[in-house]
Amino acid sequence: KTKQRIYRKDVANSYHHFLCLLGTGLVVSEDEKWRKGRIFLTHGLRYDLVEVVPSVAYPAVGRMIEMVKAMPRSGIDMAETFRCVLLQIIADLIISFSPEESDALFPRMYLPIVTEANRRVWAPWREYMPWLEGCQQQKRCLDELNGALVQVIRNRVTLRANEAASKQ
Repeated sequence: KTKQRIYRKDVANSYHHFLCLLGTGLVVSEDEKWRKGRIFLTHGLRYDLVEVVPSVAYPAVGRMIEMVKAMPRSGIDMAETFRCVLLQIIADLIISFSPEESDALFPRMYLPIVTEANRRVWAPWREYMPWLEGCQQQKRCLDELNGALVQVIRNRVTLRANEAASKQ
């Protein structure tokens, strides 16, 4: 918080392939934009809101443990399992999705985007070959994920408007 100016972010190399997910917000911003974003985020992450995280995380980890117990030992991809649990926790905290809603949406859309971004870190030339299946899948998933999230936001705005109208 106090020494952020000492460390510069290597957006051009380290974050470049992930900007399609990260955008230009707090994670990749610097200087005054970072400071303003940090202040904005601090107001949004009040202690009482952060206090809810364990009540969401513990059940998610419990579900993961049960799922892993039921899988054959040779068929467990722990990295993918942890990503899915993290997506469930984030989806619950940010947009109040149930684990089933999260599992139906995010692994199918988010994970291929990250997979292709990781491939591009090690093979940057992939970015300039949009005909590759991974590149096409990433674009499709980004479009679908953006569309799904915009629809969730629209539905919530409509729901709140209807609730407000019914109270009057």
